[in-house]
Amino acid sequence: MLVVVSALGDSTETAPDAETSLAGAATPALDLIARRGRAGVADLGAASPWEGFTALLGIAPGAAALGPVEALGAGVPLRAGDLAWRADFVTTDDAGLQDPFGGGVREPEAGALLRAAGEALPGVLLRRLEGHRNLLVAPGDGGAPEFAPTPFEMIGKPPAAGLVEGGILRAWFAAAAAALAPHDVNRVRVDLGENPANALWFHGGGAAVSVPVASALPRTGVVLVGRGAVTTGLARALGATPVVVDGDDDALAAAVIDALRESAFVVVRTESLLAAQARGGPDGKREATSALDARLVRPVLGVLEECGDFAIAVASDGVTDPRTGLYSRAGAPCAVLRSEDGNDGVPRFTESACARSGFHVAPGAGLLSLLGG
Repeated sequence: MLVVVSALGDSTETAPDAETSLAGAATPALDLIARRGRAGVADLGAASPWEGFTALLGIAPGAAALGPVEALGAGVPLRAGDLAWRADFVTTDDAGLQDPFGGGVREPEAGALLRAAGEALPGVLLRRLEGHRNLLVAPGDGGAPEFAPTPFEMIGKPPAAGLVEGGILRAWFAAAAAALAPHDVNRVRVDLGENPANALWFHGGGAAVSVPVASALPRTGVVLVGRGAVTTGLARALGATPVVVDGDDDALAAAVIDALRESAFVVVRTESLLAAQARGGPDGKREATSALDARLVRPVLGVLEECGDFAIAVASDGVTDPRTGLYSRAGAPCAVLRSEDGNDGVPRFTESACARSGFHVAPGAGLLSLLGG
């Protein structure tokens, strides 16, 4: 069992050890895994949560970018040379990003807004997905797609991850914002006290996925549990079985437990901490970390312990700055527990304990080999 928790942990470069969301949360299940097994740091070197996730699976950089994987799962064809990006509704103002979920906009308002943005972006295809998520497909010029940092860097902050100042993403962002800000849907949302979906954040660009994608996962018998079309797309790319969940971490846990009854290797990814941090800052992320431990990790660990022989790894796809939400390339905390392990790990699953353990693991084959993958 591999549990990938997006943004589990904070960058200790900007937050004192005792003040991180992980150190302040109640995490008895994660602590048990770290104490009985091995806890340390996964050296991802990734520039985004999705890149961190695919690195954990041993997928080569760029082989399964977020946009093309989402297109594959949503059934959006990409022609030779096409590039695809995720295009998320967000809320911005003069101070910067205010809501990375665009006020939770849904149909039919989301469709109307996306049509308006499409009229402002000739030569590209905008396709609705679900919630705040959309897809943009554009012809490529033979070069690598521009990299987009987190939406926190699009406005009010100099980009920390290489966003091209005069590039196409900046131009798309500006054109879409000019069309969305005055839209009647957003005027009404503001009048009702709701956050307007007044901009699009383009990220995860890449070329069409060549199926199958090589990874460090077992060749057969893998189940991938997660949310949205991206779960279907990645499972198809890997030759795995997708289980798409529409719900919270409780729903993910139930789906994982069902999958464990039929499959020898299950992977689940949750973005609940990313969402909690975006909406509630450090306090929200700390509370969500406690809830994650109780609602996802503990039930899954309990079922595995009943199986006799088992192995479970919990890993973050990267850490974030607790105050700004910016993604860091620093090492991500991880822990591995096998049924035969004893009590020789660290006392608690925290960033500092994982770093001090001296246990560094390469993502992909290095991590999955500890599970017998």
